[in-house]
Amino acid sequence: MRASPTWFTASRIPRSPPCSSLRASLIPREPRKSPRSSPGPVRRISLFKGNGIVGDGDPLGILLDSTFLIDLFRRDPRAMDKARNLDRRRDQKAISTPALYEVAFGTMLSRSRTEVAALRSLATKYLILPFDEPAAMKAAEIRAELTRLGKVKSHVDTMIAGVAAAGGHVLLTRDRDFSAMADAVELSVETY
Repeated sequence: MRASPTWFTASRIPRSPPCSSLRASLIPREPRKSPRSSPGPVRRISLFKGNGIVGDGDPLGILLDSTFLIDLFRRDPRAMDKARNLDRRRDQKAISTPALYEVAFGTMLSRSRTEVAALRSLATKYLILPFDEPAAMKAAEIRAELTRLGKVKSHVDTMIAGVAAAGGHVLLTRDRDFSAMADAVELSVETY
């Protein structure tokens, strides 16, 4: 008989250990005291804020959209002002993996080593949030609702919205598609 793992994800106990890049999203579990005891309720914890852990229901921070990251690369004055404003705020800043993908694709397509290096440097300054199971389920819910309303948006934008909505983050963007999504589903959007 195999021993049960001593770690779990927010939604289920995995059968095999995850790759090392996903270890940040894992929460250690206390060993059971007796075979009949229950591990108790599970809270999904997405980010750290200030000195304490923030869990479900609390505002967790700002998720930076690809439009904001691109505007930072281009030194857009509005994005630069917003970045200075964000630096003064205590909110946790993060980038979703779909937004990182979108920007990385553009920089790699241009074959500019300078831009790729700049993106990698920028990405190290922010928490990277994965498109995990809760984000995938929320993105599917968002896309289904938008499809019912006849307001279909791109898959990547829907995935970014899913990460933001599933984690309770405010999405920072100037993309008007997200404002339309916010009107239709539970999504907090901040513009610049």
